[in-house]
Amino acid sequence: MNYHTCTPKSQPKGRLRFLILLPIALLLSVASAQAGDGDKSRCHAFYGPFSSVVVLPPSCTSPVGLCTHGILTGEYPATYDFTALTQTTDPSDPNVVTLTGESVVTTSKGVIHTDDVSVINFATGDFVTKALVHRSNLRQAKSGGFIAAGNLDTATGQAIGNYSAILCSGDDD
Repeated sequence: MNYHTCTPKSQPKGRLRFLILLPIALLLSVASAQAGDGDKSRCHAFYGPFSSVVVLPPSCTSPVGLCTHGILTGEYPATYDFTALTQTTDPSDPNVVTLTGESVVTTSKGVIHTDDVSVINFATGDFVTKALVHRSNLRQAKSGGFIAAGNLDTATGQAIGNYSAILCSGDDD
C-alpha cells in the first residue's frame, strides 16, 4: 500500500482523535462482518490524499446550505460531491458540528452513493467523515466505505486531508 504525505495544518487532538479512530474501527468491523467464511465477497483497501472546496447556493441544494466538491487522488482516484442534509451543534462546544448527508463518488468506471456522517470543529477546521456505501453500479464497491480526516480553511473554503477506504465486491460477482 502506498502512503502519501498530505497532512492538515493542525493535527487532531483528544476527542477528535477518538472520533477518527472510532469510525475506522466500525468500518473495519462492517467489512469483516460482511466477508464471512461462506461469503464470496472480496474486500480491498485504498488510501490517499484528498482536497475539496465548499460549494455555495444556488449550486448547493443542501437544506442546511453546505455542499462540497472534492478530488480523491492516490489509490482510488475519483471526484465526489457531498450534500449536507442535517446539522447538529454540540451543546458543550458550539464550534463542533455534526453533519449527516450524502455523497456521490464518481470514478472512471462508475458511481458510488454513500451515506455520510461528519464531525467538524469550526474553530480549528479539523474534521472527520465516515461515508458508508449505500448503492453502487461498480462490481468492486457493493459494500464498505470511506473514512476521511482533514482540515478546512474556513476563510477560503478549501480542505485537505487523507482518506482510507475498504470496498467489497458483492457475493455474486
